[in-house]
Amino acid sequence: MKQQCLRVMQAACVYLICHASAHADIEVISSNICPSGTSEVTYTEALNYPDEFCALLVSGDVVGLSNGASIEHVGSNCQLSGSDSRQITKKLCKSQPSSPHVVSGSQCGTDANPVTYLEAQLYKDELCSVLGDWEIVNLAENGSMDGSGYGCGSRKNEVRTLGSTLCKSDSIQPIESRPKVAYVEVNSNDIGNAGCFTESDGSQLFDIAVIFAANINYDDDGQKAVLHFNDQVSDLLNNNLSTIQDLQAKGTKVVLSVLGNWQNAGWSCFADEQSADDFAQQLKDAVDQYGLDGIDIDDEYSQCSQTYTDSLVKVTSALREKMPNKIISKALWEDSKYFQAQWNGKKLGDQLDYGWEMSYWKGANCSSRIQEYINLGVDKLKLGVGASTVQNPDASVARDLAACNESNNLGGGTMIFNVTKDSYSYLSTVWPGTSQVPNCLK
Repeated sequence: MKQQCLRVMQAACVYLICHASAHADIEVISSNICPSGTSEVTYTEALNYPDEFCALLVSGDVVGLSNGASIEHVGSNCQLSGSDSRQITKKLCKSQPSSPHVVSGSQCGTDANPVTYLEAQLYKDELCSVLGDWEIVNLAENGSMDGSGYGCGSRKNEVRTLGSTLCKSDSIQPIESRPKVAYVEVNSNDIGNAGCFTESDGSQLFDIAVIFAANINYDDDGQKAVLHFNDQVSDLLNNNLSTIQDLQAKGTKVVLSVLGNWQNAGWSCFADEQSADDFAQQLKDAVDQYGLDGIDIDDEYSQCSQTYTDSLVKVTSALREKMPNKIISKALWEDSKYFQAQWNGKKLGDQLDYGWEMSYWKGANCSSRIQEYINLGVDKLKLGVGASTVQNPDASVARDLAACNESNNLGGGTMIFNVTKDSYSYLSTVWPGTSQVPNCLK
């Protein structure tokens, strides 16, 4: 099949990814989760339009669909599976065509493109509502769509000459649509506070809330790393799980951060595959037990007798295999050697969904720090920056960091460390239009 480059719209930036066909709002993403503002293609959708979705893949692609399903390009065809337990690092994502409108003639004009046949199928009702009852319009690549009087049907190949075209905006989405991430120090703050801030349209401000933090301890008897919950984390998970469930019900994913604890154990301490797999299983068990949405890696405060550059890729590869549809994220800080390392042909950057660079005090000057990871092959869609209400309480620095996301075309969003009940002023400076929910903060 003929290769061409697609425009991938994510937040305030546009990326080019090479695939086999053009559906500007339906893309293969090099991540295990779809970017903010998009959703996973379902197994049923792929089953209904196998040729159209197959055309988005290149030979050898194995791409995740919703609920553990997959589509795989084999030879000149694609195979669908309703349940795929393999480690899959790509996802097929879709977003509704932006600002659909009808123009006279066959050209959409500046900053707009024709709606595709596949989009007309997936978003039939929304797009049909733009058309007149007895109107018939052009789609991309000689397709056409009917108004409601004709039943909102569409065709791949239209032989008639039509006088108008259904178009969609090609404008860049605003920075606010990037993932917003709240780290909450649960030793002294309520994780539920992450759900007490909203956007100007009333939607939740934070896409992800991170429980900070569980620890990696060392079991002297078993001579292995063990997942440890301090009193506050244990109380949250075992006695106040409804707080997490309430956040999830609002649409915020909840992730458990895990960091070292001044012991002979840590993310960089795994010498062999068995020890890495054992700890990954402990993490997976915790995620399953408490219904969490993933694991965050904070590789600090360990006192390992020896560190290994391939330790992180070993343990994250095992974790990804055990949790193919969960978030694996990492706080980034002077760790390029771990992204250079390879293990069994795998790299750390391929296993992560997000990485947030933590130079909290350096404001807008994030370009060189982020570029280091890009040079090591980490996808821009996964990278973002972090700000801190503790290390640098000046909210203007956080605002500059969020702007640095935009100027560097990053898709990973902005992380705010230590969101508390008193963070409203800080957050509204970073993201004007932020509101706090009455009687919610604790």
